[in-house]
Amino acid sequence: MKSHQILEELIRAGADINLPPRNPAHRGLTPLILAIVNGTDEISQCLINSLCSLNQYVEDGRIRRIPFQYIFYLFQVIQLYIIVF
Repeated sequence: MKSHQILEELIRAGADINLPPRNPAHRGLTPLILAIVNGTDEISQCLINSLCSLNQYVEDGRIRRIPFQYIFYLFQVIQLYIIVF
């Protein structure tokens, strides 16, 4: 079973797709950002298709929202990502 298939099964079972990573090296990142940075296209697409939060980040273990002015930029990045891959 491939990683994106495992993720799909976890989502169907009710997993929180916005849960911040526990690894201290990934502090401040979300699952979507990690998937994009690591180049895991199937995981990124699965998270986007599952309506993961596109306007959040993690700071000091707490989920925060990206200020409105940056959301438009983030959507442009995601659209480019979808078009390219």
